[in-house]
Amino acid sequence: MKNKILILTDKNRTSPIAWEKIGIVVDQLSELYQMAKESMIDLIIVDEMRTDLRPAVAIKLRRSNGLTDIWKVSADASEFDYHETHFDGSFSVELGNDGI
Repeated sequence: MKNKILILTDKNRTSPIAWEKIGIVVDQLSELYQMAKESMIDLIIVDEMRTDLRPAVAIKLRRSNGLTDIWKVSADASEFDYHETHFDGSFSVELGNDGI
């Protein structure tokens, strides 16, 4: 069974990762909400430049998908902010497509 993965990207930023090979790419928060309401989502990956995914938004996303993990992707592995408790984890784009 293939996991359902959503990736919330910043459309103004280029990434070394081919996100389309990993999951469904969206650049609007409204698209993310709609897809999370319509189907079971296993993982949401959020670009570090997306500051609009705040704790209240994460709670709303998890209402219909209680077991969804939300991970933040950053340019550098050491940039994770441990005060952002609404993220379940973080990883760096330095991992590349094979590492992710």
